[in-house]
Amino acid sequence: SVTSIGWGAFMDCESLTSITIPDSVTSLDEYAFFNCNNLNSVYISGGVTTIASNAFNGAGNIKYVFIPSTVTSVGSSAFTSTTATFYLGKASSSAISSWNSGWKNSSSTVKYNTSSNYSITQFLNNAYSDWSFRSSTEDYVIVINYKGSKTAEKIPAMVNEVYFDDRDASISTALKNVTSLYVGTNVQMFMFSAPTGTKLTSLTLSSGLVSL
Repeated sequence: SVTSIGWGAFMDCESLTSITIPDSVTSLDEYAFFNCNNLNSVYISGGVTTIASNAFNGAGNIKYVFIPSTVTSVGSSAFTSTTATFYLGKASSSAISSWNSGWKNSSSTVKYNTSSNYSITQFLNNAYSDWSFRSSTEDYVIVINYKGSKTAEKIPAMVNEVYFDDRDASISTALKNVTSLYVGTNVQMFMFSAPTGTKLTSLTLSSGLVSL
């Protein structure tokens, strides 16, 4: 498994629009995603402890970033090119006192995680607006509906549980119209109580599933 994303690994990679950093990664090195100008969202999983200086510098179009509670160090200018909204696993500003004071743009917004305001759920519903999520934690993400327009879709990479149940919440017409669905390796539980009119003909499940 990859444990570090090295110096300049994805520098100037303008085809990237969304990034999910997996749990196996512990550090993002300098200039790892430098000048990735079309990046819109960044999800960093709970294995990461260090984000180096300039890791995302030059990626000026990022709108949403989730940084988990495991991160203890963020270097200077890591995110200064963007005025993104940052959703943190930390509960308050005092919890990030070890981060470099110049880690972000002064015009950026930071939202902290509290018992009544889960930052991860806010991030998901904004960054992945084609999907609906149940209240989640940074260790366990649940998707409950689809609102997009595609007929072939992939479950977002950080999702751990798929819970599509028409008895619990009304399944959208958009989800009924999906004909092909790919379920990634992070998904452990999959539930699809298919209502009348569902058009799903192709379902790809991962080896990570423990419950159907």
